[in-house]
Amino acid sequence: MELTAIVVGIDHYGFRGRRLHTPVEDALRFVDWLIGRSDVSRDGIKLFLSPESWGETAVAEWIVRQKWKGGCRNATNNDLSEFINTELPDLNPKTVLIFWGGHGFVDDENRHFMYTSNASEGKPHCIGVDDLVHSLARDCFDQLAQKVCIVDACAVPYPHDPESVRYLATPLASPVSRISHAAYIGACSASPGFTSTGLFAKALLNKLEDDTTGAWPDFAQVLTDIVDDAVPLGLAKQRPRLKLITTGKERTLSFEDPRLDDALAAIQQVAITDAQVYRLYVRSLTLSADAVTPPVGLAVVLKLLHDLNPSRPGGPDPMSEFMMRAGREFPDAAIQAWIHKHLTPQFRAQIDATLDKEAGDQSAVYARLFIEIDDKQHRVRWHVQHPDPMRFSAVEECPWNPAIAEPSLSSVLTDIIRRVEAMAIAGTHRIVIGLLLPHNLLGEGIETTLITVDDALDEESMPLLQRFPVLLHWQRRAAGGTYMGSPSLREWRTLLGSLEQQLNGTTTAAIKWLPGIAEHGDAKRFAGDAANHLTDSKSVEVCIGVPHPGSGLPEHLQQMLRACLERGIPYFSWISAAPADPSALERATSKFFARHEPSHAPLAVAKHIQRSAMNNEPGKNLRIVWDDDRMLPAQGSFSLPKDTI
Repeated sequence: MELTAIVVGIDHYGFRGRRLHTPVEDALRFVDWLIGRSDVSRDGIKLFLSPESWGETAVAEWIVRQKWKGGCRNATNNDLSEFINTELPDLNPKTVLIFWGGHGFVDDENRHFMYTSNASEGKPHCIGVDDLVHSLARDCFDQLAQKVCIVDACAVPYPHDPESVRYLATPLASPVSRISHAAYIGACSASPGFTSTGLFAKALLNKLEDDTTGAWPDFAQVLTDIVDDAVPLGLAKQRPRLKLITTGKERTLSFEDPRLDDALAAIQQVAITDAQVYRLYVRSLTLSADAVTPPVGLAVVLKLLHDLNPSRPGGPDPMSEFMMRAGREFPDAAIQAWIHKHLTPQFRAQIDATLDKEAGDQSAVYARLFIEIDDKQHRVRWHVQHPDPMRFSAVEECPWNPAIAEPSLSSVLTDIIRRVEAMAIAGTHRIVIGLLLPHNLLGEGIETTLITVDDALDEESMPLLQRFPVLLHWQRRAAGGTYMGSPSLREWRTLLGSLEQQLNGTTTAAIKWLPGIAEHGDAKRFAGDAANHLTDSKSVEVCIGVPHPGSGLPEHLQQMLRACLERGIPYFSWISAAPADPSALERATSKFFARHEPSHAPLAVAKHIQRSAMNNEPGKNLRIVWDDDRMLPAQGSFSLPKDTI
């Protein structure tokens, strides 16, 4: 057989803490299998290892035992690409067999790459699996009868954080025609740590060595058998997938994971709504923006989560996290049985730690700083409400007139913040701000007023909503009985009553973005549609999304906000400034809402806006009015007699 075998095993990388322990061993074992065949010439075997491996005792002993004279080729990006692009065509082989073991990853487009031995944090050199396979389809390889590429490498997501260096894919010679035949495997790594790598390679080598017929293997069938036998072979944790490319056809085989069917059967034992399924699904994702848009059923959700990579190498997969979340909300025996059958104690501990931290964040107590801006009396009033609603500071006030330069609103708010941060009633509690505004100021951006804060070395100016989470409230609703006879407040109470069951339940805090004023003809019709939607028994949303009307129509936003207030709509969000892609921001906001129960949503959104402002992300343009008794001042008005502390 005129065969050229390219065997790559990489144990050492330039990355810190990325040492592997089995790829070189597997590569040498694969070469042993080739040498043991009577139809394979030693001269056709090209072995590439990490440079450090050639000097190791086990490799040196193997060289002596096998009387290896094939040279010490290094598995760097330059050496590998030079051989594939230049040397390989000159060998004129009839069969090309590639075996590669080492670290790998997938990019945003789910393309699989393998790191070369000289990859490091600053220079992440790599070669694409598809590039490698398709390079064998060049016209210079028309004589090839068979081309087989076998890769045992993890497929963890490439880091998304801004500080990560872009991976450096080494280009290979491009094909002119489509590949005629290839088979390769990539493992969506969910194995328990890097010490469990190489399971697929060992399963393959065992099958090859156990075959005593002497015939050249049908690699497509061998690899398919491994996928089919993934569970008994111990590969279930690595979820191997096989991609077969033949002339004009391409298909992907995935092994049937019994965990998926078991999970579906377990969840079906409890009374769970689609809204709850979606919330658990979104919370189990690393990024809520990656969620598919609802509606989506339980079976689809579990399959979506099952097919995703773990958020970190060696960690539990998203479906496992979903089941743990479900187990906390629905203490059913079937779910608990699934957890104990399919999750190791280490995975259960990791997920428990994540969920405990979330629960701590949600139960964190906040002192609320309420700031009322009275544009008629030209006053700013404020007081601090302790986490215990029966404790609050005295109401204080100071003059502020927008028609007069001094004092500016910036200096007034800066003074308030400095005084509050020194108050005993605030203590060590975190602070969230409730801005109580008249209707004409709700859309004016008061929350972005610059304040001056003292850091360790100097003073710094930043928007109020970047310093603290900020919720907006309508002044009339916060005033309690003073205005309770007005139609707008009566409608508000009616809508609150219709939403109370959802607010107190465990459903999703869904947001409904309605078409803008242009589609409704006028703001009052928009608000009427919004109110009707919230009272619709078939609706699961609790918050209305007001679209940005465009840079040329700023007054329409004010009209829609005022109309929502007059129709009593208690919760609504809007985009304060038109972003590059408003629809994308609306979708992302909807998915963020879906992560939370309604009772946790307002503060979560306020913190999301704060983080977005810190990072200059589109979410900084979100605004939210959230008016119910849990968010408004506990005493119902600002006419307090004295400090109650």
